[in-house]
Amino acid sequence: MKRIAEKISHMASHPLARGSAIVLAGTTLANIGAYAYHLIVGRLLGPQQYGELASLFSFSYLLNVPSLVLQTVLTKYIAGFRAKQEVGKAKSLSLFVMKRIVVISLIGTAVIWPLTGIISGFLHIDRHISVLFMYLTSALWFVTVIQASLLQGFQMFVPAMILTNVIALLRLGGGALGAMMGVVETVAAGLITGVIGLLAYFIPLRFLYRAKEEPPNISTKELVSYSFPSLISMLGMTSLYSTDILLAKHFLPPVEAGYYAALSVMGKIIFFAGSSISYVLFPVVAERAKEQSDSRRLVYSALAAIGVISLGITAGYALLPKLALLLLFGSSYFPAAPYLGWFGVFLSLYSLSYLLMMTLLGRGNVLVWLFVATASLIQIAAITLYHSDISAILWVNCLTLTGLFTGLLLYYRHAVKNH
Repeated sequence: MKRIAEKISHMASHPLARGSAIVLAGTTLANIGAYAYHLIVGRLLGPQQYGELASLFSFSYLLNVPSLVLQTVLTKYIAGFRAKQEVGKAKSLSLFVMKRIVVISLIGTAVIWPLTGIISGFLHIDRHISVLFMYLTSALWFVTVIQASLLQGFQMFVPAMILTNVIALLRLGGGALGAMMGVVETVAAGLITGVIGLLAYFIPLRFLYRAKEEPPNISTKELVSYSFPSLISMLGMTSLYSTDILLAKHFLPPVEAGYYAALSVMGKIIFFAGSSISYVLFPVVAERAKEQSDSRRLVYSALAAIGVISLGITAGYALLPKLALLLLFGSSYFPAAPYLGWFGVFLSLYSLSYLLMMTLLGRGNVLVWLFVATASLIQIAAITLYHSDISAILWVNCLTLTGLFTGLLLYYRHAVKNH
């Protein structure tokens, strides 16, 4: 009994286990809020209008790819600064990036404005202004993600999770009010929530902005050589779980596209359930890579944990699909029930592939972008050719992610062996 207690204590003191527990608790609460958002908004808007909103969210996922890349790159370097207690360098890097992001976002607004009609026409959205509001929300998050990177890089998981939940609660309230009026108002509510979230992030980072600035000593060549592969990798992974929704909205009838959007939300429960592990693992792997220490046991443990979580939720979807849909979207979405289990398989493979991609980027194995980019292009081409119904698109997704996961696992084993 004493040995078991010591073993449990040792596991609990492990940085990955401790950090994952904090993030898991925080993200679980935030995900409840996020899915309550979709439950309420989906019911208030109905399948057709919710299909519009889901396509706008997919558009924003693509817009947010640069911010995901920025978070990945900044977190990697900030984790290195944390290892050497170089707070001033982290401050200088964050301010340098923030000033440039604000300028880029303003230029992007001028570019996207005249294109809103084309984008809304492709997605069959009536009011163009909703596209502009969604872009502004994404541009705002681009600035916010700098603050989020600082919290992740310094492994300040408690304040990060508190902020995540406060913002999720505000988004839920705003989304419910907006959905009573329409799609545009729902998106506008998200923009207002984003402003509040940006301001809130400055509170736990007061210690950093009081520090004296120090030159980060990062060469442009080094930054670009890591940022470009990260950009392609993140773009590919984001495309793999968002482009299918855009193509479904384009090719399928409106109501069927709404069913597909609901399935996507249900499937993403699997990804978000295990995302806490990836969130914690990345800065730990990056820090260990900087220190030249081994992280294989951590990575394989993380894969096993995500596998167990994904398998459990997918089994529930396959056995009780109507109950799962009823809890979130109501009986009007029951025609989507036969496809829910397969969507679970798709997002399970996606979750495992995402963790491997983040691990490889944390280690500095930047050739990972070749695997992800190839898979995303194959998915787009295959759905364009085979889109007769929901099942055809799902088969493309499952086969594509099976190939990607296999390739990434082999690449990781090869990279570790060579190192």
